[in-house]
Amino acid sequence: MVLGPEMSHHPTAFLAVTCLVATVAVIAVFLLLLGRSDVRVDSTGLQAGPARLAAANIGRSRALDPAASRRLLGPGLRADARLSLRPWIKSAVQIEVRSDLDTPYWVVATRRPGQLVAALGVVRDALGEPATGQGESEHDLFDPEAER
Repeated sequence: MVLGPEMSHHPTAFLAVTCLVATVAVIAVFLLLLGRSDVRVDSTGLQAGPARLAAANIGRSRALDPAASRRLLGPGLRADARLSLRPWIKSAVQIEVRSDLDTPYWVVATRRPGQLVAALGVVRDALGEPATGQGESEHDLFDPEAER
């Protein structure tokens, strides 16, 4: 049995520390990959994680501060909405879907909602869509009173 100062020179102590460091590193990499969700906007549309929304289907969008996000994702959430969320990101963007798809809108968590709304506006403008949307649905998704 090894006790005291001799233990630090024992190969078992080195092996235990090495295993601990390797385990922590593997867990850290796993958590980083698990929590990663890329949001990209280009001329073809929006990509949020693995989901894509074609440029022709991008409607009006609005930035949501933490309070508006909480309201929309709580009692104001529709069951058929598409969500791309991370619990540690409190701000988001709501994007109206302009098509016959079953999804009325997307909610995408982002740390820079203003930039995402601007990028979506550029894509919509490139297609010749009006910036204000056309209010085609019977229930206006962007009416603040509709969230309550």
